[in-house]
Amino acid sequence: GNLGFAYSSLNKSEKAIYYFKESIKMSEKIGDIYNKGINYIHLGEEYLRKDEFKEVKYYISHAEKIFKELEDKLGLADVFKLKGVLSKKQKDWENSDKYFKKSMKIYSQQGDRLNEGETYYEWGDMFILKKDVDSARKRLIKSKRILGSIGARKHLKEIEEKLNNLKKL
Repeated sequence: GNLGFAYSSLNKSEKAIYYFKESIKMSEKIGDIYNKGINYIHLGEEYLRKDEFKEVKYYISHAEKIFKELEDKLGLADVFKLKGVLSKKQKDWENSDKYFKKSMKIYSQQGDRLNEGETYYEWGDMFILKKDVDSARKRLIKSKRILGSIGARKHLKEIEEKLNNLKKL
């Protein structure tokens, strides 16, 4: 999984997919169902980048099944966030909003500030696409505050750009 993650961060999707699939095979061999679920999520994310929605749904459903069996709330929150991003890309605002709310509730309860901040970012982006400026601004400001408070700079520049662009609308 780590090699897949490394290639993913370098935007080398095909290699990332290969290594995530290899990690799933290893997880099956050693009986590590949790790691298998995590790699299903990462595969879903990679296929989402490529807009291969059928593949995304396949991997999301497998990850969701695993995390339900394990009663792993954070794993399920990751699944819901991914479903929210998928719905956003498909312009299914209602489901996108629903899944972001579900993931946000879990991240907040579990104290997962990084994923909470990233989900607010994705949620804000969904509202930009939906042309709901006020809702977008609220979520992007929350994302900026959370990510800034934990020193996570991943989206801060993008958030600033999006907030500045909202001022023009």
